[in-house]
Amino acid sequence: FDPDARTFTYRIDNVGDRDGEEVAQLYLTNKGDTRGPVKTLVGFERVGIPAGQSVWVTFNIDDDFFKMFSENRQQFERSSGPFVFQYADKVLEVKF
Repeated sequence: FDPDARTFTYRIDNVGDRDGEEVAQLYLTNKGDTRGPVKTLVGFERVGIPAGQSVWVTFNIDDDFFKMFSENRQQFERSSGPFVFQYADKVLEVKF
């Protein structure tokens, strides 16, 4: 994660002998806030991966993903976190 650029990049490897496709997914969890969702889908992208090759996937992360709605102030406010990113190619196979 590059906090200045607000991007998260990771590599997907195709170790097989056939071209393939994956749906890269990025999730965000705010460990410091129990009121919000356990996991938020930040983005997803279908990528083609040639046999025996790797591809890099980059997600741009909007600042709104780091905000929670304050009932008291009736506005969105930046949460202090801590935040955990998780990536996956299937929802049930989230990696840390």
